[in-house]
Amino acid sequence: MRARCVTHAHAGSGNLSPLFYSFGLIDLQRLQQDEALHGSSGSSSDRDFFSWLHQTVAEAVRTAEQHETLKLSIRKLRLNLEETFLLSAVQVPS
Repeated sequence: MRARCVTHAHAGSGNLSPLFYSFGLIDLQRLQQDEALHGSSGSSSDRDFFSWLHQTVAEAVRTAEQHETLKLSIRKLRLNLEETFLLSAVQVPS
């Protein structure tokens, strides 16, 4: 339901800067420059939504990076066990 509201608020301006900011494609300074160039960024509920989306995307990226780091650590430890104890394979449940 919120997506419909945001689409309606920005349909006339064509300004995608708030969405780009939400996904970390531009920084806050660039967003503010674009808002000044294209006019207001919409209602306060739109700004709240894009702020929330920006935080949620940043958290998801951090979580994905941590997950990848853990996967690499597990893979190295598994290979080390196989090598140390001359095992053909060690299975680690996910």
